[in-house]
Amino acid sequence: MSCNTKVEEVEYIIKKYYTEECGDNDDCIIDFNDLFPKRWDSVYIFNNAFDIVDINKQLGFELKNYVDVGTRIIFTKGKNVIYYQEWFPDPDNHASRLIFELKGNMWVAPRSKTQFRISRDLTDQDILYLEPLGGTRNKL
Repeated sequence: MSCNTKVEEVEYIIKKYYTEECGDNDDCIIDFNDLFPKRWDSVYIFNNAFDIVDINKQLGFELKNYVDVGTRIIFTKGKNVIYYQEWFPDPDNHASRLIFELKGNMWVAPRSKTQFRISRDLTDQDILYLEPLGGTRNKL
């Protein structure tokens, strides 16, 4: 995974894992540590409630590239961004078929705690939901 990785590539990796390892099992666990082997320490997922000031506060350093969008995922190593992607997860428009079910406005975890329960949408089999199992959840 690199800074130029596209969200489609991340979705492809996750969907490929789901298809090959989970099948129709809706109680399947996916681990980013195994799926994304490049060097990173932590992963952050923010929804649209976080602006750049809030994101920088959570990261502990300044994020250089920022567009006000729906969801963003940031992999970091120390105070460096290893991978950053932003998109609008909109099941009605199918702009993204990967929906992070955050029970708050953000989620952060060290590499060792990046497990998610993954399940398929009942009405649109192309949409996958990922629910974090570890990490820290925050609300503004």
